[in-house]
Amino acid sequence: MKKIFFATLCLLPFLGKAQSGYTITGKVGNLNAPAKAYLAYMVDGKRVVDSVEMKNGTFAFKGSVASPVPAGITIRHDAAPLTRNMDILGLYLENARIMVNAPDSVKRASIKGSVINDDNKALNEYIKPLRIKMNALKAAWTGVKPQPENPLYVKAADSLRNMIAEEKALYKKFIESHPNSYVALVSFNNIGLGYNFDPKVADGQFNKFSAALRESALGKQTAEKIAIAKKKDLGVLAMDFTQNDVNDKPVKLSDFKGKYVLVDFWASWCAPCRAENPNVVKTYNQLKGKNFEIIGVSLDDKKAAWLKAIETDGLPWVQVSDLKGWKNDVALKYGVSAIPENILIDPTGKVIAKNLRGEELMTKLSALVK
Repeated sequence: MKKIFFATLCLLPFLGKAQSGYTITGKVGNLNAPAKAYLAYMVDGKRVVDSVEMKNGTFAFKGSVASPVPAGITIRHDAAPLTRNMDILGLYLENARIMVNAPDSVKRASIKGSVINDDNKALNEYIKPLRIKMNALKAAWTGVKPQPENPLYVKAADSLRNMIAEEKALYKKFIESHPNSYVALVSFNNIGLGYNFDPKVADGQFNKFSAALRESALGKQTAEKIAIAKKKDLGVLAMDFTQNDVNDKPVKLSDFKGKYVLVDFWASWCAPCRAENPNVVKTYNQLKGKNFEIIGVSLDDKKAAWLKAIETDGLPWVQVSDLKGWKNDVALKYGVSAIPENILIDPTGKVIAKNLRGEELMTKLSALVK
């Protein structure tokens, strides 16, 4: 077997408790032709790929992981190219004796010997009836023009929106009824800690998990996310920061105390950010000269692209960046995981609003800035 490490930009959030190691034994029933099995997963921002030649449809992997991680087992038939239509099975890799059995294709395999995968199967079965309805709805409305004035589109969009809300409710019910489940904690991170979540509500939900899960690596990471969110919650003093502007001169947030300040996280490569910029420019121009300022914090990593976007979009306010991309120090400090994101700070330095968009931004500021 050989292991290859590939650098990647993604950081895997699923961390847990290390045990003795894992073994995966697999059997694909009708596979007699030459084939190769691959096991792939992520560790500390690197992709790990383990491979083995199959014999009479069987394969085996051994190793250890410091924590449960999402993984994939891929079967390459007759040296066929690895494409998007691969024969692949998604699973959680944990330190356990995992058995994979498939009648013909690994993508239809059953998984035994893993508590986490048992829970994941239970969750998928629980959500499955609703997903069937959602897929049927999407298929039925294929070809409907996405126009607000189209009644068919409005009906389809409303139906899908209701189903998404129903799906979220099912996830929440699963989470609440499985306080000892690692899969429930993963789901909580996806559902309970979504965009613009309420840290007070999330903290109460998180504390319902078992002590063992809360003390796991994923549990500690979850607690840290909530703690960071609390630091930028409404009513708290905004965390001060210093970062260089386009001329490499340091800009300090606290220097703007006494004004309403919108801290706007964006990047030149972020299409939604660029689409929102005209609205922010309009708002800024209407309030120009009043007790208001904007500090744009860019998650760019190339100065030329950053400066070009500022010029192209006509952004006249203060712009700062350390050109570290997603590792921007201010973005990390404020727990920014998606952009655009903004935070409105009052003259005393307290956070009074978050993620204002479109007309909502102008309405809020017009009521405050005189």
